Amino acid sequence: MTSSGNDQRDRLNNRFSSELTWRDGTADSVPAWYAQLLTDLILATGDEPITYFSAKYVPARDLGSGSVSVVAFTDEIVAYANFDSDPSAGSSPLEVVVTARRTLSSFSLESDMDEFAQVTDALGTVRITVNYPQFSRTLPLGASDWSTRDSETADLIARLRRDVVA
Repeated sequence: MTSSGNDQRDRLNNRFSSELTWRDGTADSVPAWYAQLLTDLILATGDEPITYFSAKYVPARDLGSGSVSVVAFTDEIVAYANFDSDPSAGSSPLEVVVTARRTLSSFSLESDMDEFAQVTDALGTVRITVNYPQFSRTLPLGASDWSTRDSETADLIARLRRDVVA
């Protein structure tokens, strides 16, 4: 793997580790398929900076099983994956799908703010539902302690406004 691929691997590992469901669910060990998921995300995003990232992991009782949903935005693309490794649930193959951000058909916002909060205050809880021809997701997928999540969310909303009219 190239140096930029290793840099992206490090960035994605850091992003996964900030996702609370991932960190809690993989405290003992990461699933065997994680390396493939990282490789596929690196191939999908190249060395482009990740402008927004969200993941949700649900570990199963059996080693190596569980499910994960991931969404990664760069300036130009959205990469997403849903993977369920539980054979009893009709496991689908691990696959990262990429679509152009400009294909956004619509998005919606829902926020929970204190009645006394000012617009200039922290975002509070904001949920963004993005609708692309290939998929729809409500973001964030799970809780995160990424230090710049609020500013990334505000930036994402501004970019989505531009994407929806592109």
